[in-house]
Amino acid sequence: MEHAHPVRIERPLDGAAGLLPELLLVAHYLWRVPDGDVVRFYSEERLYSEERPDLMVAATELPEPGERGTLPGVYATVAAACR
Repeated sequence: MEHAHPVRIERPLDGAAGLLPELLLVAHYLWRVPDGDVVRFYSEERLYSEERPDLMVAATELPEPGERGTLPGVYATVAAACR
């Protein structure tokens, strides 16, 4: 399956600090454009391994916009996904 936006994301840091920006991107599109290409791309199982957790699952665990989430809370979510 070809994607409209073929993007390979390489993070500069290992662990939660490296996944945090990518998680925020996924969460944004999950909330704003749930039927779009970004959500479809991250929904494909072939992307995940022990080194790369399922960011769609982690994104659904984040507080939605307006729920007064905190950066430490978001970081804790991504850190748990990395375990």
